[in-house]
Parts: sequence; structure tokens; C-alpha cells
Amino acid sequence: MLTIKLPYSSSKENKEIIFNFQKNQNNLTKFIFNRLKDTNYQINDKEIRNQIKDLNNIFIDSWFKDSALIKAKAMFNASEEYDRKVIFGGKKLFIKRCQNKISKKDFQIQKIPPLFIVGEAPQKGNRKVVLNIENNKILLKLTKDIHIELKIPKAKHIRKDYLQRIQDLAIKRLIPFTFSINQERIFISFEELMPSDLIKINKKQNRIMALDLNPNFIGYSIIDWTNEEKFNIIKTGLISIKEINDKEFNIKSIKYELKKQGIFGEARKELFYKKYSHIKNKRKHEIVEVAKQLYNIGKSHNIEYFSIEKLDMKSKDHKKGTKYNRLVNNNWSRNLLEHQLEKRFKVIDIKMLRILPNYSSLIGNLVYRNLQFPDPILSSIEINRRTFKFVGKFIKKVKNYDRIVLPSFKLLRKAVSTSLEECGHKLNPDIHNWKSLGDEIKTLKLRYRVSLAEAKSPSSVLRLKSSKSLVKVFEFC
Repeated sequence: MLTIKLPYSSSKENKEIIFNFQKNQNNLTKFIFNRLKDTNYQINDKEIRNQIKDLNNIFIDSWFKDSALIKAKAMFNASEEYDRKVIFGGKKLFIKRCQNKISKKDFQIQKIPPLFIVGEAPQKGNRKVVLNIENNKILLKLTKDIHIELKIPKAKHIRKDYLQRIQDLAIKRLIPFTFSINQERIFISFEELMPSDLIKINKKQNRIMALDLNPNFIGYSIIDWTNEEKFNIIKTGLISIKEINDKEFNIKSIKYELKKQGIFGEARKELFYKKYSHIKNKRKHEIVEVAKQLYNIGKSHNIEYFSIEKLDMKSKDHKKGTKYNRLVNNNWSRNLLEHQLEKRFKVIDIKMLRILPNYSSLIGNLVYRNLQFPDPILSSIEINRRTFKFVGKFIKKVKNYDRIVLPSFKLLRKAVSTSLEECGHKLNPDIHNWKSLGDEIKTLKLRYRVSLAEAKSPSSVLRLKSSKSLVKVFEFC
């Protein structure tokens, strides 16, 4: 997301009105955040809106309320993903106040976040904001009757070009932009790419790239499809981020090492959090690099479509132990990876498709086992097949495309039976669908996934970008 920050000027009375809106929305944002935290995100939007109706002294309209809801949800998701507490007003400002570097009055004013207004493409970019870049003005429509004119300085060449393009595309209802304002500055953020920014590639018909996402491994496959049974594998690979996870799991041992060295109290705490912050930042950096690597692979192979699993995972007890819960609930930076991938593939005019993952690992490992790839790659091949069927039915409108998610068990029964025999199990003749097979395998605790050690040898194993990287890239073909 690109954000343009600009100073602005307006009357003292107007700024006071804006500040009152800031405070009102901030109170609502904190209320919603606390409801999400109290219920561990088990409360839906409708329930939150009903609770908001019972609040006193909330005068902002429904769109400001919806913007507060979106902001609170984003803050909660970020706190869960990065396992950190939220400090309203920001950590730096809080520390300044603790150190008496800022007065209580200034702290109370500065900790109020900017007024946040989400954009909408159908509403000319943002229903509350009208850009007038030619005359260096912005109109802020707080209510039906309260319209405030903001004067902005004459922008330099590059920034003015950006602002003009945002305005032109917003008027045509092609892009949304998010607008924030405090007492000194305005912030205009947008994600949608401009048409002139798109890179044209020679997309090959029915060439699809699909990912299987796991906390430790990311499997990918690029396949040319003729039909559901006939396909040609162009490239497959496996990206391992297990070393990052292992290093983070072992971070707690640092406390005991420091204790043995005679380091206690604040000194020990400071050293621990320094190392803990380092691995967190290292993870974020590596995930961005993984997204770049996957994008470059897809771009260089001229793919037509790109897909990932449609996962909707919330923090919960998975009944597989504390380490597994921490790995899936906290350590897995899935949202960051998805965002980075989606942003990059837009550059080559490819929309990221999200495909239902039901039984994808089971089907991938049993149907395509003869290919001798590890589990994440086999699962990605099944996601790839579903993408091919989905594109055919809903985008290319091929009439006879059905059974998108689950293929015919009857047609694949022989392949499944052969794979199960390799796992030391005979297919029950009474099983006639994937659900029954999945239930039986779960009951028997049958080990059906092809591990990296059991798969055929990769053609290459390299560190990502540099020897200091904690990410390994396995290429198979």
C-alpha cells in the first residue's frame, strides 16, 4: 500500500471539529477492539453493530463507524499475528510520557489517532472526501451539513502526478483510496495499481500456478492443463521456513542462558526482547523475500492464473499440543504472505484466486503419489487442478465443467487403492467417497503424507537470496 503524507491548513474552528471526530471515532475503535479481544474474535459484525447502538455520546455517522470497525479488526489481527500488545497512541509516545519527556496534556492530544475513512471505488474513491488537486484543495464531508475545506501545499512533480492519477481514476470509479487526518497532516493511501503501472506478459493458455500453504513449508506447482486427466508439469518446488520457526521456539532458552551468566532484572529483559524482536523482524523480512521469489517464478513462466488455498483460520486449541498451537496460531505469517503475493501479482495483471482446500492434502497425496513429490507439492497439484476447473466453469464459462472441489472418487479409486497399499493399508470396499476415506484414515491414524525424506531427490537445494537466509528452496523440476 502506498501512502502519501501531506501537511494541510484550515481554520482553528475546523481543526477543533476534526479533533472531536477523531476522539469520537477513537472511543468507538477501542470499544470494538476490546469486544474482539474479549470474545477472541468470536463476535460477528452484526453483533458489534448492535452493541454500538447502545453506546452513549457517539455522534459519528454509520460510515465512520464502519471505518472504525475495519480499523479495530486490522489492529486485532495484527496483534494476534505478531503476538504483541496494542498500545493506543503508539509505543514511542507512551515511552515518552513514562519518561516525562512530554506533558500529560500534550500526551492526551497526541495519542488520539487520525480520523480514519475507508475508501470505496463506486463512491468516486471515497464518499467523504473530494480531491481538487488542480487548486491544491481537498473537501472533507464530515456530515451532510459540515463540509470542511483543507488547503494543501503545491506538491512537487512526482507527488503531484500520483495525486492527479488518484483523483482521475477515483472520479472514474476505478480505485478506492483511504483518507486519514489529524491536526497537522492528511494521509492518502491506495493499493490499486494504475493502468500505466501494469506489466504485460505473454500469458500461456491454461498454465496455472498454485500454492499449498503450511506453517513450515510452502509447496508450489506450475502446470499446463489440456483437461482434468491430461496435464504437463512445468515446474515444482518447496520453500521451507522451518528454521525460522525452530529458532523462534528456542528463543525462550535465552532467558535461562542469561540467568546462568548472572544477568537479571531489566537488563535480562532488555537483552531477551532485543533478540526476540530480531527473529520477529527476520521472519517478516524472509516472508517478503519468499513472496518476491514466488512472484518471479510465476512471472518468468508466463502463467495465466495464480491460486492459493482459501483458509479462514482463527486462533484456537487444535488439540495437538502447545507447540503446534503456537506454530499455527501465532508464528505463521500467512496474512503477510498473502498480501505480498496479491500485491505483486497485480503488477502483471493477475488476480489471486482463493480455492477451497477441502481434502486437498488427502487427494493430492493419494492421487498423485506416483509423481514422488513431497506432501506440500502434491497438495498444490490438487489445488492447481481445482483452479483449472474453477477458471473453466466461472471465468471461461465451459459448460461441462463440474466437480470442481472434489474429483470423482469412482474414477480415481484404482489410483487411491494403489497408493494406500504403498502405505500398508488396503482400501475398504465399502468406502465410496472422500469423506468416508478421510474419516477412516483419521481413525486408523494412517500416515499417508509423503515426507521430504521419502520423496525423490530435489534437483537443487539453495538458501534464499544469501547464505544468511533461514529459508531453503527445494526445486524438483
